[in-house]
Amino acid sequence: MLQTPFTVGLNGSKIIVTTRSDKVASVMRSVHIHHLGQLSFEDCWSLFAKHAFENGDSSLHPELEEIGKGIVKKCKGLPLAAKTLGGALYSELRVKEWEFVLNSETWDLPNDEILPALRLSYSFLPSHLKRCFAYCSIFPKDYEFEKEILILLWMAEGFLQQFENKKTMEEVGDGYFYDLLSRSFFQKSNSHKSYFWDKGWRVEEAFAHWWKSCHSRAAECG
Repeated sequence: MLQTPFTVGLNGSKIIVTTRSDKVASVMRSVHIHHLGQLSFEDCWSLFAKHAFENGDSSLHPELEEIGKGIVKKCKGLPLAAKTLGGALYSELRVKEWEFVLNSETWDLPNDEILPALRLSYSFLPSHLKRCFAYCSIFPKDYEFEKEILILLWMAEGFLQQFENKKTMEEVGDGYFYDLLSRSFFQKSNSHKSYFWDKGWRVEEAFAHWWKSCHSRAAECG
């Protein structure tokens, strides 16, 4: 996988590999392993606000700002947690919903700091998006899929709801896909970085790990 970039790179080119596992870094025999620290509260809040508020401006909703900062503290400086929860709460202006996230017992789950944020983000998905995203659990870990093929699979399962006659089913599915993408449930594959080419998408890695834990404890996913 890493040989291909070197065939077109200049002498002295380097590759940066990111991973959550120290074992991967060890196997890669890296020259230097740089352990990234957690985000500061200010940076974590900025990331959360960018995804939770229109234009990232929390000042328009002071009643949500303090609750949001409480949620950010529970994200413990993890970028994915702040990003997914911010996306989940975007356009959700009811105080009680924000308080539900802040006070949820899900934060007390042991062993994995990112798991509570993922579960809460999933719980805030509309039912039609939950069905579409849950369907993706049939894919193996790190499986790359094409957006158009995934939409056709959703269509075949009857997951797409055509409320507006002017939209084709493909357009409805396209909207579902980008709703999930904006909430960080999907990500572009490393091998296909152009967002203008809709091949090489995959499920966000942390969600794939969550599914694996859910399959071993099926009742926990609801």
